[in-house]
Amino acid sequence: MKRKINIFFHNIREIKRNKFLRYKIRLLLFLCVIVGILTCGLYSLIRSYSLYESKAKMSLDIQTAIYVIEEGTMSFNIDLKDIIPSSEPYEYTFSISNFNDKQRTDVDLEYVLSLQTTTNLPLNYHLYDEADPNTDIIGNTEVKQDEDNAWYKTMEVNDKYEFSYAENQTHMFTLVVEFPEVYKSELEYSKNIDNIQIIVDSKQIIEE
Repeated sequence: MKRKINIFFHNIREIKRNKFLRYKIRLLLFLCVIVGILTCGLYSLIRSYSLYESKAKMSLDIQTAIYVIEEGTMSFNIDLKDIIPSSEPYEYTFSISNFNDKQRTDVDLEYVLSLQTTTNLPLNYHLYDEADPNTDIIGNTEVKQDEDNAWYKTMEVNDKYEFSYAENQTHMFTLVVEFPEVYKSELEYSKNIDNIQIIVDSKQIIEE
């Protein structure tokens, strides 16, 4: 009888031990799943940030040449898709000439510049003329909303520039774009892009 009682209690202990082992295995599997999820999430976050950081190594200098041969309006775009927050500003140079490889303007022209950009990124803009590289020539700035409820910023250059028909002339400009480093930790900006349209509006100079 005593032996049967011992066997009974031994079986009970074995059952409890097996239940405890199964509980430990389930708990271990649950913890492994949690650790796996956290690891994948952290890897994804680090990878996104690394991609965001790697863009800083890309050259963003853009050389663009515009030829104003006759009066009218023309424009070109500067794509800022690779820009990231930085302590250093980004510089984009472009030139405007009164001649190309085929001809030169046959009348005296004057032109004005304006810039239009989306407001997807918190950027600061400065534009400099090679003739006076220390003076920002951007004047009036206005933020508007269009018919599709999209916001855009218009920046006007107050100065007028002239071309003579008598000789080849080229004006050089440098656009400086600042993306403050304070936004570096805000990864949502890595998914946004911005675009700048530079508009050249020229007309013939008519002597009165």
